[in-house]
Amino acid sequence: SGAAPQSVADLNIQWVSSTVDSVRSWLSGAAYSGYSDPLLSDWQQQYYGRNLPRLQQIKTAVDPDNVFRFAQSIEPG
Repeated sequence: SGAAPQSVADLNIQWVSSTVDSVRSWLSGAAYSGYSDPLLSDWQQQYYGRNLPRLQQIKTAVDPDNVFRFAQSIEPG
């Protein structure tokens, strides 16, 4: 299948995490929302910041049943 073994993936994730930790004091606390990062502890705030309440209102207006969702999608307000 061409996929790397899980041990290689784990080492790469560990390397990225240690790199981020080494520069954490210079980071803004925000995160790029163009892809889901399951390791973010406060993803709603990191992705959307002060825009989250407005985005929840929009989500409620256009998708009140939360049909369009994924693990880190905005919930209806």
